[in-house]
Amino acid sequence: MTNVSKSALYLGKDLQLTEHIFIHQPTVGDVFENDSEYLSIVYNLCATPSDLAYQLETYFHVDFVTADEYEVFVKYICPSFDNSKTKLIFGNDLDFSKMQLIHDSNTNELILKQHIIKQKEIVLQEDKHMRFKNKPIPTKLLTEEYDIVFDKFTYRRMTDYLRLLFNIEKNERKPKNKGARKLLIEESRQRMTGENNEGSDDQLLNMISYAVNMPGFKHDEKSVFDMKYYCFLDSVKRLNKITNSHILYQSGYSGFGIDLSKISDKNEINAMGDLK
Repeated sequence: MTNVSKSALYLGKDLQLTEHIFIHQPTVGDVFENDSEYLSIVYNLCATPSDLAYQLETYFHVDFVTADEYEVFVKYICPSFDNSKTKLIFGNDLDFSKMQLIHDSNTNELILKQHIIKQKEIVLQEDKHMRFKNKPIPTKLLTEEYDIVFDKFTYRRMTDYLRLLFNIEKNERKPKNKGARKLLIEESRQRMTGENNEGSDDQLLNMISYAVNMPGFKHDEKSVFDMKYYCFLDSVKRLNKITNSHILYQSGYSGFGIDLSKISDKNEINAMGDLK
């Protein structure tokens, strides 16, 4: 895993991947307004060959067990993501669907490259006499050109950041026999079709409702939408940890509950402990 600062995430800072690629950390409101589509895009950007086992085997005839995660992304995932789908995450310039897949002879790896041409109008130095002559302020149109380059290291930083930000566990399951292989492919097919989806479509709404009704949460049903997303998820998990810690202590000291000394993981009873 590349170095992603949890402190920077908690402060709500955006991540600069390269000179021209930034990931914008959304607010709760940003995600809530586009809930299913936004999170679907994030999950697909972070998808591993095991997540896409059915698609790779069925449509592309690629062995998902031996497939390289980065190559799967640049060949099969990113071409479907135009700027209209990813601009809330990456801004207005980066467009995966317009990127060219090329072989970098210097590093001997596949990279993505997009050529950008932008024009912007600048105001020239104003003649102090012009303001009294009702003449238009002189401007000049400048053209800026540069390449956006996306390589394997950029991919790793992107996926590490998004997984940490959205609390996504990386799927690295590999089958050890034919039966397990069929099972993983079937699970992948069910995720694609939405079958046996036990997760609630209103998961974010439920978390918001839970948080704003918990004692000690500092935001109401309006201001919660201005919170940065990572900070909000951290708050929800911390509320759960505080509640569970209090329950364990109350049970332990009641004389009729659990024996606190027999809890092997002391982090379970530490309200200020690490979050999982």
